[in-house]
Amino acid sequence: MLELVTTWLVGAMIAWMPPQRDADRVRYDNIAKDLVAVAFDPAEPPVFTGDAGRAKTALLMASIASFESGYRADVDDGRTTGDHGQSFCLMQV
Repeated sequence: MLELVTTWLVGAMIAWMPPQRDADRVRYDNIAKDLVAVAFDPAEPPVFTGDAGRAKTALLMASIASFESGYRADVDDGRTTGDHGQSFCLMQV
């Protein structure tokens, strides 16, 4: 199930911000895996309820990250920070 959600997220991410290089596609997959890990963590309450609530929560997180950084590599690897140096990675997952 988690692999299916990850694939779904990567598809959405590619549609929103098409990767420029093959390495970007690999990063998108890793970002999606991180988002799924957080959204499906039993210790973290989902934003949405119901059977698909955690998947929808992961999709919301991916959409916010697309607006915040466009999944840029320099943000993902920490070379570029935001919030006057207080933010260090994509949504700080």
